[in-house]
Amino acid sequence: MNILHYSIGCYPDRQGGLVRYSTDLALKQSKTNNVFYLFPGKLGFVDKKVKIIKDNRIHSSNLYCFRIDNAHPIPLYSGITNVGLYTREVDEQIYIDFLRIHRIKVLHVHSLMGLHIELLQAAHKLRIPILMTTHDFFGLCPVTTLFKDGKICCNNSINSQCFSCSQRALSYSKLALGQSALYKKIKHINVVGKIRKNALVSKTKISTTSKRIENKIPNYEKLEKYYRKCFSLIDYYLFNSSQTKEVFESRLGHLPGEILYISLSSIVDRRKKRSFLKDDTLHIGFMGDCTDFKGYYVLRQAVERLINDGYRVELDVYNDNSEQNSFIVRKGKYTSNQLKRIYDFLDVIVVPSLWYETLSFIAIEAISAGMPCIVSDHVGAKTFIKNEQNGFIVSAGRVGALIDCLQRILNCPEKLYSVNSIILNEPMLFDFIIHCNKITAIYKGVLNDR
Repeated sequence: MNILHYSIGCYPDRQGGLVRYSTDLALKQSKTNNVFYLFPGKLGFVDKKVKIIKDNRIHSSNLYCFRIDNAHPIPLYSGITNVGLYTREVDEQIYIDFLRIHRIKVLHVHSLMGLHIELLQAAHKLRIPILMTTHDFFGLCPVTTLFKDGKICCNNSINSQCFSCSQRALSYSKLALGQSALYKKIKHINVVGKIRKNALVSKTKISTTSKRIENKIPNYEKLEKYYRKCFSLIDYYLFNSSQTKEVFESRLGHLPGEILYISLSSIVDRRKKRSFLKDDTLHIGFMGDCTDFKGYYVLRQAVERLINDGYRVELDVYNDNSEQNSFIVRKGKYTSNQLKRIYDFLDVIVVPSLWYETLSFIAIEAISAGMPCIVSDHVGAKTFIKNEQNGFIVSAGRVGALIDCLQRILNCPEKLYSVNSIILNEPMLFDFIIHCNKITAIYKGVLNDR
């Protein structure tokens, strides 16, 4: 079968669960299929003609990578104020020719970010089924998170209210830098790191008057129509959690598809008996960006209050941008190869997200290693956790609820041993090979319905 994946980049050049998954899936499928992998390339300053160019950054037989130069920009979490950059029309024939030349049978989309609607329209005209895995909320929300002013955004459409969240939208030159070959080499330099960090800030105060704001508000109605049309061209949705399905259908109505929990090739059965509080200190692991919507500040506040109450607690943060003080230890970025050592050191992983996190590979990786995990009830992976049995679930955004959970663990460490024991006796739920086989079966089912 000739399969085409559209994603926002290739791992490890671009990081994040979405890209790790799409790259892993393409590599696995290429063992028995011809797989084509399409992603946004560079943005031009003078030459803005759309070109599909062969790219060799993933090396595998039967896997063929192509980049789209002058695709739509990839804003990530920064928002959108220049609607024209994301809705400009391009020549559909470019995509029709590409799909025909490579005899594509299935198009699997992993995000609408960077995507020209003309690719979907071309596949639709050629009667190629289009599937989409719902890794993110881009297309429903310009900043991807559906999170505003410290809580879940209640907007059911992209409209003028999105403007306040998009105040940190990047200029075309910064977007172009982010999609350039140069960026890969310099992205860890301090000044570039600050740009990236600013793009993750979810709350921004606007000091302008309401009249001046109204004059600046972009045509979000046009953006809304563009992405609604994109969603309407998807033939079959693969929702990566029941929560994600609920969010999409609350805004788009009933959608054809099914819930299919996803995994990674690196997620294998590493479960084992573990020991906890080895130095009489509860080591709490936080893996991710230190942002409001990720729940970092809720966790930070909970840990600080526990320490003030006399408990021995340490917050170990695994990224390059965290603060460091008497109770927060910055561990830096990690790779999947380092997880065994990290899990042997930690006592519990916390995923305290305030936004509707579509799944959380962090939680799934932890469970697959027999690690106790605390997740908020806004994390898609909560589906796999029975509270106080094989993990812990707390109310999103409630510092008190998180403190209570951690206090129960500190006062009775046996709870961690019990969680570990239950995980060891459960079936392994995240086998990547089984997942890939399910994907193939779904492809065949959708093709048979054509």
